[in-house]
Formats: sequence, C-alpha cells, structure tokens
Amino acid sequence: MLGRLSTSEFEHYIHELHEKLRIPASRDGIFRELDVYFGPSRPQNSEGAFAFTDEFGYHYAFSEKGKVRIHKVSDDIFDASYWILSDQVFKMALEYAKYHQIPGRDFRRVLFEKELELFKSLGPNYVKRAEIAIDEILKREPYRD
Repeated sequence: MLGRLSTSEFEHYIHELHEKLRIPASRDGIFRELDVYFGPSRPQNSEGAFAFTDEFGYHYAFSEKGKVRIHKVSDDIFDASYWILSDQVFKMALEYAKYHQIPGRDFRRVLFEKELELFKSLGPNYVKRAEIAIDEILKREPYRD
C-alpha cells in the first residue's frame, strides 16, 4: 500500500480482516463483533478502544475512567492491525478457554492454542507475530501444570 489510509479506509481495512474471524470463531460460538470506535476519541469520552489515522501514523488507544490508558502509534498498518485484532482474538479465545479448561493444566494452554487457531484465519504473518508474543509471555511466566 502506498501512502497512509484515511481513518475511514483504515476502519474498512480492519473490518475486512475481522470478518475473516467470523467463520472459525462462530463454529465455537465465540465470535464477537468488532468493538473498536474509529475516530480520534470515544464518543462522549466513553470507555473502550478507538483507532484513527493522522499525520503521525495509525493510532490504537484505550480509554478508561476518562483517561487514555494505552496509546500506540505506528506507520506500519500491519502493526496497528495486529494490535487491534489481537485484542479481539484474545477476547474470543478467552471465552472459549473459560468453557474448555482442562483440570490440572495451565488455563493458558487452551487460550493460546485457540488464539493461534484464530490468527491462522488472518494469515501467516499474524500467526508468527502471535507466536512471538506467546513465547515472550512464557519466558517470563512459564506454564504451571
């Protein structure tokens, strides 16, 4: 892609990617609609995730209790799409893991497995990025079975 997408183009791009999650997540009854607002802030300063584009890049932020708690910016649309979609995938995988826990096994085994399965529907670059993130988590906090 040449040039940066506008906020509305960025929104369309993210919605198209998110739609790829519908079939695999729906099979497990865990599909969730995208819950990100596309604009420079949440309406009426409500809580939640929002994303937008400006001269500095692609932004992904989360506001809570009237304050922006997380704010990431990148010139790389892949980075921004990964941030947004990884939060969405996590919520779906967490829902799945709650009902498919294996007694005596670390809860995250099911969670991470489902996350990787969902990322496969988005493409190999998303899977690779998720594997790296999971490996980093497990280096700090190994499985406890």
